[in-house]
Amino acid sequence: MATLLILVVTTSAVFDDSEIPPALKQFIEARKAILRADVYWRQTSPNGSFTRGQPNMLHSIIAGDEIGHVILGTPDGATAYQEDGTPLVQGPTARLRERGAFWHYMMDETVVQKREGETAAIQISDYRSIGMSPFPALGRSCDEAVERALPRPTRALRYSQRKLGNGTYRVEATADDGEASVVWVLDPKLDWNATRVQYWVDGRLAAQCLSEYDRVNGTVVPVSCLYLSATGDVVTHVEVDTINVNDPALPNDLTPEYIGIEPGFAIFVMGNPEITRQQVYLGAGRYAPSREAYTLISRGEIKEGDKVLARRAGRPLPYTLPDPTQVRAQLEAYRNQAPAGIKDAWETYTKKLIERYSLDSEQRQKAFQVLRQCQARRNHYLRGRKSQIETLKKKLSEAVTDSVRSNLNKQLAKLHAPVERIFETELKPRLGRLPTRAQLAQYQASS
Repeated sequence: MATLLILVVTTSAVFDDSEIPPALKQFIEARKAILRADVYWRQTSPNGSFTRGQPNMLHSIIAGDEIGHVILGTPDGATAYQEDGTPLVQGPTARLRERGAFWHYMMDETVVQKREGETAAIQISDYRSIGMSPFPALGRSCDEAVERALPRPTRALRYSQRKLGNGTYRVEATADDGEASVVWVLDPKLDWNATRVQYWVDGRLAAQCLSEYDRVNGTVVPVSCLYLSATGDVVTHVEVDTINVNDPALPNDLTPEYIGIEPGFAIFVMGNPEITRQQVYLGAGRYAPSREAYTLISRGEIKEGDKVLARRAGRPLPYTLPDPTQVRAQLEAYRNQAPAGIKDAWETYTKKLIERYSLDSEQRQKAFQVLRQCQARRNHYLRGRKSQIETLKKKLSEAVTDSVRSNLNKQLAKLHAPVERIFETELKPRLGRLPTRAQLAQYQASS
């Protein structure tokens, strides 16, 4: 069987049969645009009785290369079906793939698994690969980023490209032995996306997919895709009910809150030998050993989520899908526990750097991720010194002599020194590495 590897390289008007043709490169670039986008979408399989068993409802949110999704299941409670069409009944699930981490939990529980270093083995349905290949009709997953959206090569491939009468382009990739090939029909009016992709084996059609598109905020996105068997039967129908692309209210980076994980959830961290005991989720991607976490909760420094409190009271709440904009506000509340002046200064610095060097969407996303990571470290430190700082500030407000005030200010400065180190040795240098040479030169030329 022929398999393909998609690589993003510069387009060229001339190619030989061992190179990826220009039209196919344009298709890859179109999907790369979604790689750089923030996307919120809801997918439905309108008929939950497909033999291979697609979920009835899937909500996903994508921020760069981070993906979170929630499977709500069909009305009969199934999230998948067995080969004979029998529902495989289980509670709705939520999954989040971050850089180097994978979060998973069943929504009728308050227990979370976090896997570290195992994300490559975990597959999450990815909006960006819809309609890239017909292999889902054969039960093969195509849910990685664009480079992985088609299986890896096992033999050399020959390519051909020709323009059709209706203005579309036909691109074919064939194995050297001629046994198998993949054919794309690409439409320049749809930013070179594929309206039809076919998989041929020994001269016979084995599977194909047909896609429809829409343009949202300037980005062409797939909104419906039929995956058909060799006989033309619908194996899977992916239908996008809701799609939001590059809305300012969407997140730049994902945290477990976007799939419904709340402070107070028990966490088992897998794949990290340094963490062997149960942890407790604290919010904004942070967690701590149970004893430390419950101390923070008892002091009122961490507020447990509504699902955790309701379950403890014997009144489990039905699952509701988190609204990304509300989650964003929730996260800001977690992060606002630091003094407002410090927070404003760090965010202002980051935003000014983004504007100064005209960072693109991918660089902006990385900048905010660096900011949030540094804020998390700062806030963690300040929460541990909160009572000391408040005591010193109270004494300072009551001090009557300059010597006492000077001594108290020195103590406060000493407590804040680690915060300044995070800003000077972590936030500033990491942000400073984001602009390219061209962006730096352009700023210097304009200033």
